[in-house]
Amino acid sequence: MTKRTREVALADGRIVHLTAGEIRALRRYVRMNGEHGSGPEGYQYDPGNVSPATVRNLIEKGIFEMTPAGVPRFARGVLSK
Repeated sequence: MTKRTREVALADGRIVHLTAGEIRALRRYVRMNGEHGSGPEGYQYDPGNVSPATVRNLIEKGIFEMTPAGVPRFARGVLSK
């Protein structure tokens, strides 16, 4: 059985397929940290209740990128231009 996904258009023009869990995770990250993240580095601190597998999937899809410190953040241009 395949997972149901939605097409989501990103600010950088890409269209990605996200599961409902990935969409909820993104909303939690934005709600906790804002679109631009915390501090000058733009870190997106874990809001809780987001599985590491979901974060890994978002990194693989290019929505998150991992900083050298091991903290995920939104990739440049994903949420705003």
